[in-house]
Amino acid sequence: MTDWRFRNGRRNIGPTARVESRRYVVQTSDDMHPDWMDALDSGETRLTAEIHGGEATIHDSSVAQALRSTGLGEKLYTQAIDDMLARGLIVNSDVSMSDNAISLWKSLRNKGYDVIQRVPDSLLELGEDGQKTGDDITAIFFIARKKPPAPDLPMSNRDIANKIDEARNLAEHIPSCIKGK
Repeated sequence: MTDWRFRNGRRNIGPTARVESRRYVVQTSDDMHPDWMDALDSGETRLTAEIHGGEATIHDSSVAQALRSTGLGEKLYTQAIDDMLARGLIVNSDVSMSDNAISLWKSLRNKGYDVIQRVPDSLLELGEDGQKTGDDITAIFFIARKKPPAPDLPMSNRDIANKIDEARNLAEHIPSCIKGK
């Protein structure tokens, strides 16, 4: 029999398994619009994740009506995901998501996250609740890391020629005892 206990945001499942519920809110700053501060204080803008083992699953997120289309939802996700990745966790989406949430997860690719879509768009079905879902057990997306920074662009022929000239100029000034002559 499974033993369920809720204490301090943690749920124990059986003798060893432990699930932690973690709630994130947008970190405010002095340069935010004053009207946003009131809406943020209402508690309507939040993200909730469950952490189990080495994985976190984002189960619930909400942005106050007054703050929609301001970029704060994306900021909330990036702050929460950065925290989870810093803790060494793999971040999963929920198994059922709105169109806005799906778009947000896809847009995180442009923010430097290595977002993997487990359930292709063609297999997502619209549920009675207006949410899209795959097979009811598979998270639609997951992130295991941020992408490494892009390498510098390849040098042009002119840049290569300039580097060769710089190296030749430096070589002329190296004492002969170092050159091996």
